[in-house]
Amino acid sequence: MFGLFGPKSKFKLQDNMEVELEFTSGETFKSYFVKVVEVTSKKASFMIPRENNKPVPLSKEDIVRLIVLIGDTIYEVNLKVTNVMEKEFEAMISKNMKHYETLLKKFDKNQAVNLEVTIPLEYRAITTSHIQRANTKTITKEFVEMVTNLPIPERTDLKLFFKTPESPIVETEGTSAKSEPLAEDSKKSSTKITFPEKVMESNVFGNITRYVVHHQRREERRKELLEEIQGKKDDGKTPAKPADKKK
Repeated sequence: MFGLFGPKSKFKLQDNMEVELEFTSGETFKSYFVKVVEVTSKKASFMIPRENNKPVPLSKEDIVRLIVLIGDTIYEVNLKVTNVMEKEFEAMISKNMKHYETLLKKFDKNQAVNLEVTIPLEYRAITTSHIQRANTKTITKEFVEMVTNLPIPERTDLKLFFKTPESPIVETEGTSAKSEPLAEDSKKSSTKITFPEKVMESNVFGNITRYVVHHQRREERRKELLEEIQGKKDDGKTPAKPADKKK
């Protein structure tokens, strides 16, 4: 059943909200982040995702999965495409919805979120164009701890590029606080980068958190899809014939 939700629903789409759209193809799927264009009492419209500077093929009656983080919960629901325009498409939203708790659930509302996750990160000193690669260890609103191949001198101003897989890059700035040898690998360094006040007051941390949560759920979805496909294959196998008994 497709339609829109009533005023008591916790699931609320808003104009200009960023959501993830999942397009399934055979045994896999691809995801894109797009903006909600408009939500009315009868329909919702979204930007058509693009790949290689071309719009992703989309037709009337297509079913697309929508994934969105609201609060500390991920919601997943199917969209039924009703109209496709040059840059946007309109859709009805299924009333059959799934929701999942996320890593954010463990944090009290008054407790600062502390993400202990490993995601790729690139950085460079603001005065150079040379890019270095690293991986995050801990991300908070005030700082990021990351594993770097080389120590970074204290008070170095940096450009940071958080590259959560299959997500938009989050670009920001920070200043190195300390670098010390990594306990488990002395050839690498554990480096702490603090964020300036303007970054802490922006939506940078919220965007990083959202993309991390979406990425974790996406990896779970891939496992579920593989298990579902394998289950169908197993169900389709012809049972082995019992061996003939010797007379």
